[in-house]
Amino acid sequence: MPQAVQRGFPLLLVCLWACSAPSGGDVNNVSAAGGSANPGGTAGMVEPGTAGQSAGGMAGENTTPIVTQMPDAGAPPVSKDASVMDAAKPAGACPFLFCEDFESSANLNTKLWTVRKDASNTVGIEATNPAHGKHAVKFHAAANSRLAMIFAKLTSADLRQRLWGRAYFLVTPKPPAGHTAFVTAGTMDGYPFSDDHQEIAGYNNSWQLGFWGNGEIISAGGKIPLKTWACIEWDMNNEMGNMTVYVNGMRSHAGAGYGRNKIATGFTDVAFGFRSWHPANFDVDITMDDIAIDKTRVGCLP
Repeated sequence: MPQAVQRGFPLLLVCLWACSAPSGGDVNNVSAAGGSANPGGTAGMVEPGTAGQSAGGMAGENTTPIVTQMPDAGAPPVSKDASVMDAAKPAGACPFLFCEDFESSANLNTKLWTVRKDASNTVGIEATNPAHGKHAVKFHAAANSRLAMIFAKLTSADLRQRLWGRAYFLVTPKPPAGHTAFVTAGTMDGYPFSDDHQEIAGYNNSWQLGFWGNGEIISAGGKIPLKTWACIEWDMNNEMGNMTVYVNGMRSHAGAGYGRNKIATGFTDVAFGFRSWHPANFDVDITMDDIAIDKTRVGCLP
């Protein structure tokens, strides 16, 4: 069982805070009862809650920070696909439940993906620096912008409660210092994934794993690789309420939502790219390649 310890960094930690984001809005708004959220945040800080919720959590709950040590999934596997197939290719070509390597065309497959972005941003196929093959997808976020993502539906019922995934990931020069999501999965609602989802995000160049539902629970730790391609894997477990992120086959960080933030409908939608609640004053480029999703661990390419 998880052990309660004193909060610290870089130990894994869980912070409770509610991000109330109206359509197109940010989380530094004033909540009904909790006041103004910390616009920048600091690892280990507890931020204000929403109506009916104390600054540390739901009324009456023990909000002592908890360090979680999630079980490892074992030795890093090698992916069973020599070259990840595109989801638009004939049935049976993809060895996983969801695949995209962006190789089928010089343009983004709009039958699979829906693009959502700020007017200042761009999303498109990158041909100059893919992780593998000839193409990748690139998200360019201009300074002070919030959104540049691609969204897809997860049609397989096998992914509703457990979602293993992999994407090759490159960020330059660095993510914004504040809360910025790169991978989200859950139920599409409101302003892109404003609630009911799990996310792999960044905070001060560390991973921030977020569980959104009844308020927000976050767990920060590990390091985001900068200016170099890395194989990023994740295990999102809605039934158990936990999540783990791996970098180049090795576990980087794990966190838990303790079942309080379970997604009622499970993982029905997935998104990749750039979604910042606290934009940077500089341009950010995120490039992704070789995306694969399955009900068991996918692994990195050989």
